[in-house]
Amino acid sequence: MTTYSYTGTQQSTTLSAGIYKFECWGAQGKAARYYDAINSVGGKGGYTIGYITLLEDTFIYIYVGGGGQVSWTGGWNGGGNGDDWISTSDGGGGGGASDIRISGSALENRVIVAGGGGGSGSYDNTSKYGGYGGGLIGQQGGGDGGTGGTQSEDGATGGTLGLGGSTTIAGAGGGGGGYYGGGAASQNQDGGGGGSSYLGTLDNAFTTANLKEGNGQIIITKQLLHIPVWFMYT
Repeated sequence: MTTYSYTGTQQSTTLSAGIYKFECWGAQGKAARYYDAINSVGGKGGYTIGYITLLEDTFIYIYVGGGGQVSWTGGWNGGGNGDDWISTSDGGGGGGASDIRISGSALENRVIVAGGGGGSGSYDNTSKYGGYGGGLIGQQGGGDGGTGGTQSEDGATGGTLGLGGSTTIAGAGGGGGGYYGGGAASQNQDGGGGGSSYLGTLDNAFTTANLKEGNGQIIITKQLLHIPVWFMYT
């Protein structure tokens, strides 16, 4: 079992032939400030698990999302920026997704994704939360916040494939990264939407929303094949 933590950079390794369990946790969206007080937290990241059979040595790329701090800047690997409103108040940036890529480092090479949470909006109560990361669909942000990414489209406003939406609306939160990114809030001080997760064609795969606080994480575990031993009596 090998655990990969957030570094803010692309990581990579070569896996020998065999069966592997991939587990990914997306990063939490960042908290907003309201006159220097932290009022509502960003949405938690999602979790995705699946199994893959590799028939030969395979080079893979590993992207662990960043998030969870109090900041308007989006987390690494797709988190959208919140609005840098005034010196004491700003919307939270979205959390980055966590994913594994095979046969290249482009977004199209992702075989598993865990969505990041949206950033919260800058307001003096907890109703402007960031939407959690998926699940197959990310949650809408609090207030009239950005919508979550899905399996076929980005969240409104501003999300795209892999990237959460960014905003310049006063005190609004950014969208979380994901298979499709969550949308940024389009109204003052509302929360950003969560990004969606992705199962690809992995075996026995499933995804759960709203699990990870702080930065993302990836764990890769090679599966042991248990071969029965037969005894012959004479």
